[in-house]
Amino acid sequence: MPAEKLTTKQAQDRAGVSRHALMRAKKKGLLFAESDNQGNLIWDSEALDRWVKERPEAATPEPTKPMEAPAPGLWEALAEARERAGRAEGERDGLREALTAERARADAAEANAERWREAAEKRRKWWPFG
Repeated sequence: MPAEKLTTKQAQDRAGVSRHALMRAKKKGLLFAESDNQGNLIWDSEALDRWVKERPEAATPEPTKPMEAPAPGLWEALAEARERAGRAEGERDGLREALTAERARADAAEANAERWREAAEKRRKWWPFG
């Protein structure tokens, strides 16, 4: 009797794994799936069952320990750190604006100095004793 053929969803449910786990196994050559005429993958149930039994990930994981309560004052420290970060960002933005204004002032001063140089050159050409 031929092995039962499963859709991807049925294979997921039967193996208890995600679609991505099936695709990784297919890519590694651990599982084989045929494509039907609509492009859907068809999985062999016997091969799937063997793969599930042989999977090292199939071993039952150790029970996880309950999450410990955060250290006292952790939330207060976090709020304080966020507040300091906010103040630092505000200071940074203020310094950025001041730097932009200072650059504009320096550019204006440079343009003014250039105008004075040009005026002095024109005057020197006019001055007969130069």
